[in-house]
Amino acid sequence: MGLTRSSRWRIRRVRHWIKSSLWVIPGLYAAVALGTGIALVAFDHASPLESSLDLSAASAGAALAALGGGMITFTGFVMSVVLLVVQFGSSQFSPRFLRWFRDDPVMKHSLGTFIATFVFALTATALSGRGPENIVPYRALIAATVLTAASIAWFLALIARTSDNLRVAHVIQRIDSQARRVFDDVYPTTSTEVEAAQQAAANVDPGSAVQQVRNPDVGGVLVAVDRDELLRIAQRHNALSPAVNDPTTAVQCLHRIADVLRYAAAKHLSTGVVTDPHGAVRVLVPTPTWDDLIADLPVKRHPALARQLDLLEEAVGRAYPAEQRADALAADRQGLGMAIQTGESARGVS
Repeated sequence: MGLTRSSRWRIRRVRHWIKSSLWVIPGLYAAVALGTGIALVAFDHASPLESSLDLSAASAGAALAALGGGMITFTGFVMSVVLLVVQFGSSQFSPRFLRWFRDDPVMKHSLGTFIATFVFALTATALSGRGPENIVPYRALIAATVLTAASIAWFLALIARTSDNLRVAHVIQRIDSQARRVFDDVYPTTSTEVEAAQQAAANVDPGSAVQQVRNPDVGGVLVAVDRDELLRIAQRHNALSPAVNDPTTAVQCLHRIADVLRYAAAKHLSTGVVTDPHGAVRVLVPTPTWDDLIADLPVKRHPALARQLDLLEEAVGRAYPAEQRADALAADRQGLGMAIQTGESARGVS
């Protein structure tokens, strides 16, 4: 029996939380390090190893304690530097730069390895001195050495990743690659797909939607629409609606923008309409306007909002020539200058 829609939604939310959380991977590393430390020290006590190094239990404990104390200091230093880098990147590029810091696996595994080394050293130090025998925990020392080497490797990887993410060429290259994937996922390329999408869009009346879905929760930011899932739901239920101061950076960005636009030129940019393989329109994703807001407000609130809309139209009329006013007044939900035009001119901007 398949999962219900709510179950799939919860699974997706959990996956997204695991992907974006800075707690999950480091927490797993810490838990594994704790268990490994207990197991290896117990193994060393149960079956001691002989070594030509001739270490004493006191020197082994001191080495583990020094490693634990130094590792937590090192972790704090590295994370402080990375946070400063992220703050610098956010001010130079965009606040969206924080998404790299949150989602980057190198960051999470580096932090996890640092924490695991600290937890393991602390656990081994606390447990290796138990009992009257002066047993040297060689296995724990070997594991601590391996973790130290892994920490150095992840530290170098983190430095390399951070420096790459601050390079303008690398940043705009990532944007270019992601933009191409978005165009491939969202917009059709073949003439058959283009004709089907144009025909479907021309024959659909946005006001004839069978069902409209409104968000009853606290307002948020819509960052993506799962078109495939919306299409599956619609097919199952038969219809559901729903300034740069650096000239070098500016030139590089303009070149990339031109490259993406050339790539997108072959696409049919028909957003808001999702059709199934048979060409039937299943999902509409309309752009909200001020008129939608008026519909949600009590009648006594309408005059004040209507007055603001009138003032907005007057301001646009003064600022733009007549042939550009319709575009200036069209709703642009994301502020990207890409408002979806319907058959009628929109009255305001969102």
